[in-house]
Amino acid sequence: MRLRDKRQVLAVLAGIPLLGLAFLSSGCGNGGGGTDAFTIVSSISVDGGANEADEARGIALDEDGNLYATGYVTMNGNRNIWLAKYDANLILQESIVVDGPANGEDVGYVIALDGRGYVYVVGYMTETGEGHNIWLAKYDTDLILQKQITVNGSANDTDEGYGILFDGSGTLYVTGTLTEPGEGYNIWIAKYDMDLNPLESVTLNGPVDGEDTAYTIALDATGNLYQTGVYTEATGGSNIWVARYSTDLSLQSYTTVNGSADGYDTGLGIIRGIGQDLYVSASIDEVAGGVNIWLARYKVWP
Repeated sequence: MRLRDKRQVLAVLAGIPLLGLAFLSSGCGNGGGGTDAFTIVSSISVDGGANEADEARGIALDEDGNLYATGYVTMNGNRNIWLAKYDANLILQESIVVDGPANGEDVGYVIALDGRGYVYVVGYMTETGEGHNIWLAKYDTDLILQKQITVNGSANDTDEGYGILFDGSGTLYVTGTLTEPGEGYNIWIAKYDMDLNPLESVTLNGPVDGEDTAYTIALDATGNLYQTGVYTEATGGSNIWVARYSTDLSLQSYTTVNGSADGYDTGLGIIRGIGQDLYVSASIDEVAGGVNIWLARYKVWP
């Protein structure tokens, strides 16, 4: 990851916009601090067995109240993709661990349900000689694998998937970063059918061949896609990126935002609002205050 702290992408990985997280208390558990507006009904912890880092990154609920979660567990010194299903009381129903062929670092970032009984997960998987490859997988509700694919950039380096969504016609959109020789990280967005057959994909390289990455995407009622992440420019360094695409993944328009410190500014969450409204959550580097939470409301024009 290129963020200062991997936990900065919580908004994307858990499917929750930062504009909500900004007002949560820092307390953990009853009596752990904060206000009494939240009462823990049940909680669990999962240990991968190595007593090292284990993290849940993305969650989703089905219509029956079952909770699906993805992330990674550390086993034998390596991070492995973790995928689990719980009932509404957090009683484990199913759980699997996925170790890539290189026995390297494998992570699930985001999970989504298609409403037809299938679970989709995106992240990355380490493959021999190819580095991190974008990993996209389809499971049934018993977590039995139906299909998985990986996407390798031609630089055989860091390729990772961070965002996923469905439209109303059975099309799956995925976004992330793809590394190309001489270009560094490129913004990547792709379109698949529900069986993970590729339909379209595009990459976008910024003007200085630096770090260009998309973290999440949103959809409006007319089928336009909105994307946010980071885009490196000659002026301002790494800037917040906000873009709109048509359904065939043609870039229609974009804008960037540079914090006053010319540091690392990153878009992390995006939501299409009512009417012409578009909301973005991000981190922005300011001369006064350092790296700050940044929230913006845009008006989207044709």
